[in-house]
Amino acid sequence: MRESMKPTDCMSIEIATMNYLRLNTDIPVPEVFGHDLDADNEVGAPYILMEYLHGTIASDLQEAQDCGIGTFGSPEQDCRFWAQMAEYHAKFASITFDKIGSLHRNGETFTVGPEIETGEGPWDTPEQYYKALVRHRTKVANTDAPSEVRNSQSFSYPSNFMQLMESAEDRNTGPFGLANRDFGAHNVLVDNEFNIVGFIDFDGVMAAPSAVVAQLLVFMGMLRPVPGFVETRELALKCLQETAHLLPRYTELVQAAVAQQEARTGRKVTKGFAGLLMSDAASIVQGLNDFGQHRSLVNDRWSAAYDLLLQKTRETPKMDA
Repeated sequence: MRESMKPTDCMSIEIATMNYLRLNTDIPVPEVFGHDLDADNEVGAPYILMEYLHGTIASDLQEAQDCGIGTFGSPEQDCRFWAQMAEYHAKFASITFDKIGSLHRNGETFTVGPEIETGEGPWDTPEQYYKALVRHRTKVANTDAPSEVRNSQSFSYPSNFMQLMESAEDRNTGPFGLANRDFGAHNVLVDNEFNIVGFIDFDGVMAAPSAVVAQLLVFMGMLRPVPGFVETRELALKCLQETAHLLPRYTELVQAAVAQQEARTGRKVTKGFAGLLMSDAASIVQGLNDFGQHRSLVNDRWSAAYDLLLQKTRETPKMDA
């Protein structure tokens, strides 16, 4: 098993991803003018020299304008911004590869190779990737999580992940769309009216199974409910009430963006992507992602949710082949 990648490996993947997107898509990303990943170069450190994109981080502009949770500008600007995010989410999903992993470049050739978080890969199937991911995140948690988290009974819930995914996810064998795992308002550049002018930070981009591609935008107020969990805290309930409309609305926007893109290109977007946004499969992946928070409260919720979903799997009659 490989260890997680070095910082220069991550930089190399980010460079390859930006170059690929500029050459093969209309997603607005900075042009890379030059780079040197050798720490012994004349500068004295690895560096990337890239294009300046004139804009403001969407989350910063949102804060400066004192917008509400999950709101970006005026009602008209907000509708347009969310629609653009859905459109680009669909565009990432429509870029497909026959293997799972991060993007690498060798000369003029782009390939899918080892993935940035685990340092492993590429993989041919979702099962191979998920096994590596569970193994890696469990190893990290055993090292980095506080003792009270490691000693909690809920700490072991990722051990049920593979069994749940076998029942929950559409077992596609590819192609695999691009997932931007750090896709959110903190990595989007906008003009003063929240029109998207560019994206930054691409080391989290990878060719991934559909349930990973269908993860929600981060730091944008959308919350996929933890299965079976009922919130009772007053402030948390207020937040949930204020943002309850975001996920259904975004799902509709993504479905519309996928339909428009498929009509325009004549090609199918990543198999099942739009339909998975509010699915058990997406929730199960979210649960494994949240395991990385190393918090007992979070683990307790997802441990109970995984048990509930396992029970649901056992009670669901199997369809004849």
